[in-house]
Amino acid sequence: MSDAFGKIVGFMLASVLLFIVPLTFYAGRQQNLTQLYIINESMQFIESVKNTGVITEEIYRGFEDSVYGVSGRYKIELSRIHYEYNMDKVGDYVKTEKVYYLPQLEEEMEENGQIEFLEGDYVYLRVTRIGKGLIECMSDCCMLGNIVPENEVISFYGGYVKNESY
Repeated sequence: MSDAFGKIVGFMLASVLLFIVPLTFYAGRQQNLTQLYIINESMQFIESVKNTGVITEEIYRGFEDSVYGVSGRYKIELSRIHYEYNMDKVGDYVKTEKVYYLPQLEEEMEENGQIEFLEGDYVYLRVTRIGKGLIECMSDCCMLGNIVPENEVISFYGGYVKNESY
């Protein structure tokens, strides 16, 4: 009887070592590669916007497809900050800012076919994970660590728009 118990324990230990441990290793590796890919795509997209001052619908949809094409579910948040300096009644300059978020920017894109930024605007992009891919879910079920947090910010990138399209 004790010999059968030892074989069952040995079989279970072998199955953990042969299947579940490599699965969690590859899930962590896939998560890292996915994060690097999204960061790279975000940087390319924002650098293009900063240099040209324009987001066309084709470029934005291509960026969305590249982010939504990887495993997991993501939320894209794009914002534009426009600063104006106006003189008040006393004669001092007052800095005011107008912030435009993704719904307003998408509305402008539908009307004009593109979003145009002025020189001096700031553009920011945040990509947040709101769901998990298949391998992350399987890794979480095994309870061996490497648990992917919900609402994790994968990429946050932005900067000053130079608008150098000559």
